[in-house]
Amino acid sequence: MDDNRLATYIPSYGDRIATRRFCSEYQRKGERDAQRQRLLQNLRRKMGIDKVPEEPDQEQSEATHTHPKAYLKNKLAVRKTRRVELGRIHEGKQQRKKNGGGTRRVDSQK
Repeated sequence: MDDNRLATYIPSYGDRIATRRFCSEYQRKGERDAQRQRLLQNLRRKMGIDKVPEEPDQEQSEATHTHPKAYLKNKLAVRKTRRVELGRIHEGKQQRKKNGGGTRRVDSQK
């Protein structure tokens, strides 16, 4: 829409400039969102976690479908203990370890 035609709806020149800038940014944002969605869909397809099943007319190599649909947790990497820091203030001073350092750390079972 040209400036003369837009002036009939928005009389102030500054408001017209702001409106054009807003519209152009909104349009660019839509293009970026579409590109982002395409990239995410491509990544999901390669990882094998499609939300929407692929159509049979697309010819893809079988190598991309070797990944399981849901990854299991690595049970060997999960820690069995939790480290808790205990701090104590006695008469307005923080109690520390004998050799300095910070608060005391205690390992406890999860």
